[in-house]
Amino acid sequence: MTRIAVFSDSHGRLEVFEKAVRELKDISAIVHLGDCASDAAEIMRLTGREILTINGNCDIISREPLFRKLVLDGKTVYCTHGHREHVKMGLMRLSYRAEEEQADLVLYGHTHIQSVRMFGKTCFVNPGAMKDGHYCTITIDEGAITPDMHFIRP
Repeated sequence: MTRIAVFSDSHGRLEVFEKAVRELKDISAIVHLGDCASDAAEIMRLTGREILTINGNCDIISREPLFRKLVLDGKTVYCTHGHREHVKMGLMRLSYRAEEEQADLVLYGHTHIQSVRMFGKTCFVNPGAMKDGHYCTITIDEGAITPDMHFIRP
């Protein structure tokens, strides 16, 4: 079993992370999907763990990649902020990219809206904006992908 925490769009609201860290138990990986990717350093300080980070549209000087592809518990996970795929206009471009990457799970941000959607056999998850207190945890167990949305009052 693998359990990951996913954050996006923190925009410097670090006090929210302090509250979220207390709730994270049995986490295998932490992913930050951009827009203040530099906030990952604070998450690392609070958790003592490495953070898998990508750039968002607001991360102009960051050296993090725009995309990441991971394999967790046998599942291919594609991570993007979503601005390059124009997710505010819909998930069509992102779904094509997911197909190209043969992704079982797609993690994206940018819209600031929590969402879980299935397209075929691929699960698309947006944790929402951490700056507003939204994030998610995802459990991968025996082939099943189970997202769990969280809200912490900022």
